[in-house]
Amino acid sequence: MKKTLLISIIAAFFLACGDSDDSIEPVATLRIVNAIQDVETIQLRDFEGNVSFFNTTTLDYGANGRFAFAPNRPIDITVVPESDTLRVILNETITLENQGGIFSFFLYGDSTQVRSLLIQDEFTNYQDSVFGVRFINLSADSNPVSIRNIALDTAGFSDTISLASDMEFQGSSEFSRFEVTSRIVSHTFQFLDATNNVLASLTIPESSFVSPPYFKNITLGLAGRTNNGAGGSNLSVIEIEHFE
Repeated sequence: MKKTLLISIIAAFFLACGDSDDSIEPVATLRIVNAIQDVETIQLRDFEGNVSFFNTTTLDYGANGRFAFAPNRPIDITVVPESDTLRVILNETITLENQGGIFSFFLYGDSTQVRSLLIQDEFTNYQDSVFGVRFINLSADSNPVSIRNIALDTAGFSDTISLASDMEFQGSSEFSRFEVTSRIVSHTFQFLDATNNVLASLTIPESSFVSPPYFKNITLGLAGRTNNGAGGSNLSVIEIEHFE
């Protein structure tokens, strides 16, 4: 993945330079997130090869990759399952309209109806001992959800706070600010339905934010369906770690 990102940045640099010798157009970065519930691994392709700078790359479910592109130009993105590369499940053209901007592109739903959501990220430049968490609802059949955090301390006591409420499908929150302290052991982030039943949750140790690599901002997404067609739920929480 590091090699792919390096190639992307180099290619973006030369394309951004164009025919001008004295001006460099800042690239935009795009993080692509795979939350397509019934495809274990996808391949990202640009069959035309005329704008985007990845030829083929793979993303497992819950994984993400970061790429660089020249802004204000169309980017053709084609998605196929790794198990059947002749089957196109998404073919979409997007444009990143901000020089030097940072964007996230979420792929979700299932292979019969892949959906996408493009968000321009606005990160806070946190100093030491502070991190931010953003939430997004990618579950197509969920009713509005709320989110809470349960912080467990070293004495075994917990502190529960509400972070968001009535989040519709495709809705997202701002980044919530948390301070890293030695007395906190872990944070459990829960997505809840209207009657406060836990739909899915993720526990993150406090040590994740004080040991390298430092992830100062993360996004937690509710993915899957409350009804998976087999009488059950396959909801899960996808974690995206941002270096910004």
